[in-house]
Amino acid sequence: MSDAPSFDPEFDDPLKVSDHVLEVTRDAYWNRDFPAFAERFFLPQTVGKFEGERCLETENDLRSLYDASCAYFESNGILDLKRRTTSALFQSKTCVQATFVSQHVLRGHVLSKETVVHGTLCRIGGLWRITESHYATDSVALTIALTGSARRKSDR
Repeated sequence: MSDAPSFDPEFDDPLKVSDHVLEVTRDAYWNRDFPAFAERFFLPQTVGKFEGERCLETENDLRSLYDASCAYFESNGILDLKRRTTSALFQSKTCVQATFVSQHVLRGHVLSKETVVHGTLCRIGGLWRITESHYATDSVALTIALTGSARRKSDR
């Protein structure tokens, strides 16, 4: 891994911004590269789903979510993530609101049901970073991942 600062290319299409961040974070999961994953998140940030929100305040909170997600992928035979942006809009030159769908690729290349996610991406320090995300799912996997060291927003 290089110590040189990294910068994302300039994008004139907000869909490309979202797809780029999805690809980088997907690769970080499968390469077990937490530093590459972590640099795509701006902390503190809110991650939510139907049951409520969690605030990821520290890198340890983010690491807990990442490790729980990786463990879930391994224990359930998940081979890959299939994600695609369905809509995105520049709110400013450095902020994108995006919605994407995500599916797990399972053994036999069967796809799980789709999960819809909405997030905010902001260009900070030359990189597009996730500043918040909300999952429209009742997924047990996400519930498990969010219950690590991340605290409820109301607990702060």
